Amino acid sequence: MGIDSSEGQQDTWEPHPHQIPPEGDWHVWLLLGGRGSGKTEAGARYVLNHLRAYGPAARVGIGAPTFGDVRDVCAEGVSGLITMAKSEFNYSRHLSEATHQRGGYVKFIGALDSDRWNGPQWSLLWFDELALCNQDSWEQALFGLRLGRRPHAIATTTPKNRKFVKELQA
Repeated sequence: MGIDSSEGQQDTWEPHPHQIPPEGDWHVWLLLGGRGSGKTEAGARYVLNHLRAYGPAARVGIGAPTFGDVRDVCAEGVSGLITMAKSEFNYSRHLSEATHQRGGYVKFIGALDSDRWNGPQWSLLWFDELALCNQDSWEQALFGLRLGRRPHAIATTTPKNRKFVKELQA
């Protein structure tokens, strides 16, 4: 599952079993684990592979509890999407968006204001720390999950006592 890094060298990442997407036709992949279990890296790598595979048809919404979280962790963090493959993106920190070299689009949105998720359409969603997110934002984002032949979502989160996450887990 190694991918080329932004420096053009072969990536030697070997995913743990929980970092491998489920087989078959799934709608939401929930990665539930403790700190340091590799949830964010697995999410970012999945998004990167989606962008590479679908090119201009890829439209990805990435959310986290706050705008700062989505920028500092999902985009620019150590295992963030932009950090992992910087040379593959035209990244606008100011606009909170990126265009992949193959034409796909990524929008980074915080989950505090659910209205921000009302309207956009996605081929893929990735919410990091879903259990800390505004539930209404997650639900609004799912309404927009309708582009492509198999729109789907990834939710990476540490365990918390949130009813909607427990229902998703079931």
